[in-house]
Amino acid sequence: MQLAPDPNAVEKTVAVLRRRIRDDSKYIARYETRTRVVLIDPLLRSLGWDPEDSKEVQLEFRGKTGRFDYALMMDGKPVAVIEAKKLTEDLSAPDVQAQVMTYARDPKSSDIRLIAITDGDDWIIYRMSGSRLKAETVSVSSDDLSDAAYRFADYLSRPKLIGPIAKKSRRSTKSTTRWRRRKWYPLTGELPDSVPTAVRLGRDAPFEWVSWRETYADVAAYLVTTGYICEPDLPVYVADGKYCAINDIPIHPGRDRKRFGKAELIGENMWLETYPSEKTLRGYAGRLLKQFHRDPESVQICFD
Repeated sequence: MQLAPDPNAVEKTVAVLRRRIRDDSKYIARYETRTRVVLIDPLLRSLGWDPEDSKEVQLEFRGKTGRFDYALMMDGKPVAVIEAKKLTEDLSAPDVQAQVMTYARDPKSSDIRLIAITDGDDWIIYRMSGSRLKAETVSVSSDDLSDAAYRFADYLSRPKLIGPIAKKSRRSTKSTTRWRRRKWYPLTGELPDSVPTAVRLGRDAPFEWVSWRETYADVAAYLVTTGYICEPDLPVYVADGKYCAINDIPIHPGRDRKRFGKAELIGENMWLETYPSEKTLRGYAGRLLKQFHRDPESVQICFD
């Protein structure tokens, strides 16, 4: 299963769930099982979770103080739990709220980052902040469609809760010696007018050149994984404060909330837009290096 959810797919799923709630609420609301199968499971799938894979999702997970309807798993431990109720059930009822505190105090909840209670339409999401719970609400049927989709992705997507799988490395362990006698040019300097053949990020082994788009993504991921760009830096602007390249969700800040044209997940909760032209991306990679790296010449390019 794809780890990073497609924002468009999440929005389409929310739209489908909205129609189901509007057109078939009486049928769904009769039993909790129907709420789970018709509303909750499809949303989890769109967010990168497989409810049928026990390594990712465990149903009726047994804690010390009770059972969690859903436990979203990482390395055999729950990182988030979801309590499901029948559609239209009152989530503000005292007994329902008491369950949240019970889950939060459960000895098996030490790794849990999020607790959610939902009737499949309204979601109350509690995020762990030290010893405190911070509540957020999202509604499938009432909130703006795009906003609801992005908030679900921000709170519950698999990469948000367990971190993304590292990109497949293009580095070659067999050919590192072939580049030793070649001339390397700093990416931020003047480059030859020819096609590059290899890229080197800091002290890492060189890897084969693919495109400026890939190099731009590699440079951004390199700055994230080496700690030069972190969440407090977001959103990151690379064109005179007007163009957002990296954000914690793949949208531009501001009123219009314009989506990233082509979004790549480059770190936990960090998305990179790689939509502009190849020539533009070449310049943006250099801008990122100059803005964030103490040694902007650490990324070098080799040419034939």
